[in-house]
Amino acid sequence: MFINLWITVFVRLYFYVYLFKKSQEKDAQNISPIFHLFNNDTSEELIFLLAMLEVSLLVLIIALFLFFIFYIVMQLKRRFLLSQQELQIKTSLGCSPLQLTKEFCLKLLTGTWIGSGIGISITSISYFYLYDFLIDTRAQVFLITPFNFFLFYDLKLFLGVLIFCGIQFIFVYQKVISKYFKIGGRYV
Repeated sequence: MFINLWITVFVRLYFYVYLFKKSQEKDAQNISPIFHLFNNDTSEELIFLLAMLEVSLLVLIIALFLFFIFYIVMQLKRRFLLSQQELQIKTSLGCSPLQLTKEFCLKLLTGTWIGSGIGISITSISYFYLYDFLIDTRAQVFLITPFNFFLFYDLKLFLGVLIFCGIQFIFVYQKVISKYFKIGGRYV
């Protein structure tokens, strides 16, 4: 899923840079330097700028997702280290491993899931308004439509966050069982 996204981003980036360089070379050969200084037609530069902004946005989304994964893992490890004594007390009082895991990380993971959903929704709505109301129809040809942006980028990112939260919950559950519920080589 992410490899396909990275390949798409870098192929688009290379394609846009290549086309822009070829266009500049062609313009430099056909137009005199004085005419080029006083020419107000900058539609090609605007299209290139919008395409580069689109690719930059995709790279930023991937980088923020990787930072998000790193942050959640570090936050759970920190909470696990800080609340070891509390977990041992609850274990000795007869708390089940699933209940202990829910108390430990469910608030953090649901907050993460809801926050990422809200952030992705705001991004999609902003892109929709930017695409429909602020960008010229000639430039819209070179950009991703809002529905495709949501379907191919935002939805994949949101499902990735959801899957990551589920995997993290299972990991914490296994860690709680192995650390606090193993007595004499068997699980209680």
